[in-house]
Amino acid sequence: MKSAAHIDAQLMDRYPILGLARLYHKTTRGQALSFNERPYLVEMYADLPNLPHMVGRKATQTGWSELLIQYALWKAGWKGETVAYVLPTHKDRDRFVAQRINTVLLGVPAYACRVPGGVHGPADGADSLRAKNFGDGRMLFLSSKTPGDFVEFSADTMVIDEFDLCDPANLANARNRLREAPNPQYFVIGNPTLPNIGISAAFDRSDGRRWFHACDRCGHHQRLDWFANIVEKDDSGRWVPRDRGFDPMAGPSGRDIRPVCIRCGEPFNRHALQGQWVAERPGYLRGYAMSRLDVLSQNFGALYIEWLEAQEDTIKIAAFVNGVLGEPWEGRGQAVTMEMLTRAGVGTAIEEVGTDAYKDVAVSAGLDVGSKLNLIISVKERFGPENARRTVRRTVHIGEYQTFKEVERVIRSFWVDCLVVDSLPETRKSKELQNKLKVDDDRGHSCRVWLARYAMQERVGRMAYGMNLNYKDRVVTVDRTQVLDATLDELAADPPSRIFPRDANAVDDFARQMRAPKRLMDKRNRRFIWSKPGPDHYRHADAYDRIARDIINRGGAYHSVVIEGPWSP
Repeated sequence: MKSAAHIDAQLMDRYPILGLARLYHKTTRGQALSFNERPYLVEMYADLPNLPHMVGRKATQTGWSELLIQYALWKAGWKGETVAYVLPTHKDRDRFVAQRINTVLLGVPAYACRVPGGVHGPADGADSLRAKNFGDGRMLFLSSKTPGDFVEFSADTMVIDEFDLCDPANLANARNRLREAPNPQYFVIGNPTLPNIGISAAFDRSDGRRWFHACDRCGHHQRLDWFANIVEKDDSGRWVPRDRGFDPMAGPSGRDIRPVCIRCGEPFNRHALQGQWVAERPGYLRGYAMSRLDVLSQNFGALYIEWLEAQEDTIKIAAFVNGVLGEPWEGRGQAVTMEMLTRAGVGTAIEEVGTDAYKDVAVSAGLDVGSKLNLIISVKERFGPENARRTVRRTVHIGEYQTFKEVERVIRSFWVDCLVVDSLPETRKSKELQNKLKVDDDRGHSCRVWLARYAMQERVGRMAYGMNLNYKDRVVTVDRTQVLDATLDELAADPPSRIFPRDANAVDDFARQMRAPKRLMDKRNRRFIWSKPGPDHYRHADAYDRIARDIINRGGAYHSVVIEGPWSP
């Protein structure tokens, strides 16, 4: 029979981080690690040494930092390699090293003997908040805000912690520190903030692993979702637990909320041995998403009360979604959401080519110019049931084109009265289109084309986005932030004053590009701005279409006819 020491040696050899956790490691509270409450960690502990790249999009207190601390110690102290651990600021770095690293180095004998002067450590060497010689290796603790931290050293492993709070300009140089490593490893983790940026974008490029729980009633495996499994709104619009057996007045001694199975509709219990990781995109680089809902010791009743207290406070809701659910927060007022696009997608199907039916209708269009030409064409009409008609901007055409000649053909077919086109980067081509469309075709159609420029503006007159018209050159200048705010308001209204074709979301990249820009606070200039985390051509085409409609309203085109639409949302 093999001895316990022999079994431990085999574990350390085959799964070194699991072995380190079992044999030596203690938390900052001096406690041994247990995976009973966090069974999802076992795979990470086992696989991390063999992964060249890994993304962790996590809720708070899910066990990730403890894992990466052990990994850094093992790579330096047992493997003799260099680990660079990056935190957002030098204050974060100093606090992390003082409270997390130094505490375990002093409290765990297997670590203490590897510090400078220890039995298995160097005779002397660095032992500061920035750099530590440990065993035959080295650990560097860096600030993402300090450019000098990313030069003149070579590392084997790079860990980026709290990725969304780090300075992306300096992180661009982080990978350069791994160029000479024979087996480089690059790990990024953090709480998410907004969709499509930072850790959320990195996770979306990974294999997308999520922890699935098994229903102990019907056996169905599912990832826990706050809204699908835990809470719902009752007929009065109040948030209530899906598990009707929960009594919020019972206190700590009462039964906790249990998740409700999405298949059988019954509450079930979570078990450590029945969970598993499931990759949404097998074959991609490794990526994990972790929620507090996956921590078996987490009390759901306490989270429910926290959720109720967060209502009507956007900051608290965002903190709950980011910190508890480990999901990016896309709240109304910060971005166009899928909910908004779905609510607005009640118009007729997209028309590929216009007809003479648009001859006497007020038709606007917006064109965003890039490597391709993204076009949106809309009409102004009275929309909805007869007893509740409202004036809306209803899109009839959405398309992506390769040439300005194609765009001219479509503009003519829809009898567009006013087109606003991006003046950059193809200024010459945009002016050519402007000159061609102002000339009547053989049907007597012409179109006023305005070149759009973004510039910071004060709010002027009744226009919500500081629109300034130069009639001589047909140039319209608007404030980018304000016009994107205005188009967001159209979709956020209840009911929306912006209508899209019912099949708009089926257009390649339309929904993604509409949702890409995020409204953020520019702390340096103390104003809100719209970020550009990815392609957003349709979002700007829609903004230009809104400008074109308002130009028509101000008499900058030929007429302003409002039609009565027969369609009901």
